[in-house]
Amino acid sequence: MAIRTTSGFGLGPSPHENDSTYVLQTNDQTLESCRLSRSSSCMADLRAPFDKQGLDATYVDLQVLCTNGGLRCARRVGVDAAAVAVALADPAAPVVANARLTDDGERSGTLRASFDAADVGGGLYRALVKVDGKIAQTVPLAPAPCADVNAGDADPYQFDVPVPCPALVQGAAVLLDVRSLPPGPHGAEVSVEDAAGNETTVAGPLEFPKQNLGSGSAAERAAALTGRLRMWFVKARSGDRKRLSSRFGTRVVTRGRLTTRSGRGIVGARIDVYHIRRDGKRRLVKTGLKSRGGGALTLILPNNVDTRTIEFAYRALRPGPITSRQRLRLTVRTKSGRIYHRKSKSSR
Repeated sequence: MAIRTTSGFGLGPSPHENDSTYVLQTNDQTLESCRLSRSSSCMADLRAPFDKQGLDATYVDLQVLCTNGGLRCARRVGVDAAAVAVALADPAAPVVANARLTDDGERSGTLRASFDAADVGGGLYRALVKVDGKIAQTVPLAPAPCADVNAGDADPYQFDVPVPCPALVQGAAVLLDVRSLPPGPHGAEVSVEDAAGNETTVAGPLEFPKQNLGSGSAAERAAALTGRLRMWFVKARSGDRKRLSSRFGTRVVTRGRLTTRSGRGIVGARIDVYHIRRDGKRRLVKTGLKSRGGGALTLILPNNVDTRTIEFAYRALRPGPITSRQRLRLTVRTKSGRIYHRKSKSSR
């Protein structure tokens, strides 16, 4: 497409004034030709944009020619090309190397990926982060001229030099913050794109955030989103099994169940375990406690723990908020019957 305007091509009163020609041509065909004469249909200036979709050529040439014997025009003529848009052929997609997921986002809440890439043609333009098949973020891989020169329209692949972007990019990094997503699991994918729009996948598609239950049927995974957690001390009195007083050095066993709302056990889900000591600090001590058959859970505490609260937390999505929790209060006493708190700042 060319925005070109000719000037001075109106038919003159004298034959010797009509000695000019405007030509727009490629290496193998003439696209426009305007020669002034009484028999020509081109008897006025050309002002509308010229659009030739699908043109395949090695060059485009605009010329204004004087056609008299002295090669001098009797009057002033010209052509002004305000813009010429040319699509350069580039069939090769980028090649990706050293692609890796540097953070799966389970604890940080941010999915991170890094990669190296190379391209022959227009160069490496940008990285794309897609969520559920739609572009959620674009990450530029280089400054101008590797940038769309006409950002106001729908075509993002417009540059003012033939090879605008670098042929090699190393250590490119992209991220996806779970806080930017609507609630629920999503399909996430990272890809790299060259200046012609050719695309190569870097990572994915993968689920982010992940459902806590990573296996099972679709119905089982959906039911696990409503999981409810119950925990208790094995040796606690039947009246209040969430509290236990124990002698220092005695092994304490906790058990529990993770079930759906209908009471069916959820198998293979992960539970986070936090310890809260007298100073109120809450420390994550275990992330790999998994529910077994029937949703059963068992955690045996070290025999040297002091008085503390143990919190069990279930997250239907990881990363994600706690959707069900249970707290057990353990009181540890010395042989003399005194409540035992370790003086050290250690939170073992």
